[in-house]
Amino acid sequence: MNRARYIKGGGHKRALDFFKTQFDRKDATDDLEEAYVLRDAIIHNHTWKVIVPNSGNLNDPRIKYILLPGYGDKKFQKVINWNTLKTKRLSLNVVTTIVNRKDVLVVLDVVWRVCVILQSEDSRYFPLEDYPYKWSDSKYLKFPELIQFLKKRWSV
Repeated sequence: MNRARYIKGGGHKRALDFFKTQFDRKDATDDLEEAYVLRDAIIHNHTWKVIVPNSGNLNDPRIKYILLPGYGDKKFQKVINWNTLKTKRLSLNVVTTIVNRKDVLVVLDVVWRVCVILQSEDSRYFPLEDYPYKWSDSKYLKFPELIQFLKKRWSV
């Protein structure tokens, strides 16, 4: 996204704002916003107080997660479902200790859709479609092939 902002020019301060103003794709923008919320929760280390009953069951529905004050910006507050502690559209876990492979694959799908949109506008933005990535055992996969490979490997 930063590459596209650089090539396009302009005074957009945030990548998400750039995408919103340059591309008329509300669905992709909303999904990208939720991906950024998960990214921010991980990168900025959103800290939760966890209250665990003495049941010994990690799936106990009485476990409570409380986001500590000072964490979570406007977009976090906008997209979170406080009952499920997931994002509203994509159901991404926002409690970082609960984030799992499914969340990773959903975010990779969002990233791919956004890259396709960027590339369709100008191939200089993000020439990802034909770029192979080296994977294990010297195997090369293109980005969408990598996503499919991980879905099969992780059985998600």
